[in-house]
Amino acid sequence: MTLDPSTHSLLNLLAKAWNTTPNDAVRQLLALFAETMPAAAQTGTHGRIPVHAIYAATRVDALYDTATQSVTIPEGNPGSGTYKSPSGASRAVIEALRPNVVSIRTGWAFWRITSSGQILRTIRPPVGHRPCRAGPAPADAAGGLRGTGALILPLSGDDFADHRPRRTDPHPRTHSG
Repeated sequence: MTLDPSTHSLLNLLAKAWNTTPNDAVRQLLALFAETMPAAAQTGTHGRIPVHAIYAATRVDALYDTATQSVTIPEGNPGSGTYKSPSGASRAVIEALRPNVVSIRTGWAFWRITSSGQILRTIRPPVGHRPCRAGPAPADAAGGLRGTGALILPLSGDDFADHRPRRTDPHPRTHSG
């Protein structure tokens, strides 16, 4: 492997910080990368990742589609159907198991990747990146459509959760009273 001088220097610095050789530093970085990306390697057929949630002492299995960000809960599970987002699927599970509970949750933290136990958020695409789908939205188990358009916009509560107004004035005004 050939490295440019800048990368070689950074690799030597990392190896020195870790008290190891540059070769072992690369080996450790690759091992760390492999550990943090188990879901990508564990995808099932057609880019679907097995996920699950435990809510109200009930385990619910589902499949997360990496291409569309949809979640399919198979028949026989509470809230079965196909949903445009992890949050929509989490709402369906909560409403099925506890109808009197407010079902507003972020599905990215509700669902866990079955192979690793990590929350689904660890593989979430950047906020604002939503796939476009040609054709109708997926059908639910009863044959109805979840959603009506071919273009899915980022309008779930999850997408706005971290967009709180912040004061940007570097010199805050104080009032004396």
